[in-house]
Amino acid sequence: MMESLDHIVSQFRTKGHSHLISPVNCGHIHETFLAEGEESYIIQRINHDVFPDISGLMHNIHLVTTHLQKRGNAYPYLIPMLVPLKNGGLYFVDGNGGYWRMMRFIPGSLVYDKPQSTEMAGEFGKALGSFILALSDLEAGLLEVLLPGFHDLEFRWEQYTAALKSASPERLKETGQEVRTADRFNQAMHAYSRMVREAGLPVRIIHNDTKFNNLLFNGDQRALALIDLDTVMPGYLLYDFGDAVRTLANKAGEDEKDTCLVRFNLKMYKAFANQFIESVSPVLQEAERTSLTYAPLYITFLQGLRFLTDHLNGDHYYHCDYFGHNLVRAATQFVLLKDMEAKLCLMREVVEGNHC
Repeated sequence: MMESLDHIVSQFRTKGHSHLISPVNCGHIHETFLAEGEESYIIQRINHDVFPDISGLMHNIHLVTTHLQKRGNAYPYLIPMLVPLKNGGLYFVDGNGGYWRMMRFIPGSLVYDKPQSTEMAGEFGKALGSFILALSDLEAGLLEVLLPGFHDLEFRWEQYTAALKSASPERLKETGQEVRTADRFNQAMHAYSRMVREAGLPVRIIHNDTKFNNLLFNGDQRALALIDLDTVMPGYLLYDFGDAVRTLANKAGEDEKDTCLVRFNLKMYKAFANQFIESVSPVLQEAERTSLTYAPLYITFLQGLRFLTDHLNGDHYYHCDYFGHNLVRAATQFVLLKDMEAKLCLMREVVEGNHC
């Protein structure tokens, strides 16, 4: 593998010719390596099963990163720029049909699964709002829709109900609590989904995968770069807001087995929301701002449903470390959802300024 990686690295426009290549154990989608030399680079074998349209994927990333680069100081964060091939292409196809890309490595960067302080939560809000604002003058229709229905509840609900019907008895076992929760929230979530579609909200270029660990920090815990741009596509601003809140405001981890530890952290939520709204305010419409209140509940429900569906289907999409891992994840999301519901009035005061 290392010999072939040397050959693959040599296809790109790197600085220097000798690189020490080592695997990077992060993420569950792509195979990632670090090529260290005069300058260092991240090289990835792209998961063609998850992203069948490689050309569209790379087109989106190149379009967005070059646009951000042109904004200069208007976007005050580092950008994970692609490194082109020597022939000018954006990706390399090896002899086995594997697709490879290279990006510049951002030195001195740190990754956190959770904010260590409200200041870090605010940094995420500011960076994400700045990202959406910087792309607001780029036509969303120029980007390919790589994953149709990504945040579409009707689509995800159809997948879930089909999985319920086809699941094995072994997979159905112990799912009763999660199935009941899905049924209880189903009507309200579909009503919110319809409201969003009918509200005429602007379709923007958004990140679509705003986990807290997709923001790099420097040693002073200041935001350095927003990364993992594979899912950058047209969508509603509320999707990014909701998914960010889902990960940063959960006091427990996404894989926490003890759901008694799962709680919605209102302080982290407030720090993030205030900075996000302030950063994106030059383009934020009133209807968009109103939609933010319920967005974390919607995305948390959607993600819980996806984990539950994957469990019922046999764990084909998400990497699992043990049988029932996806069921644990679904339970964590649904407990978080219930705590959000209990604190919805306080959440509304933060984003809308209205008392319940």
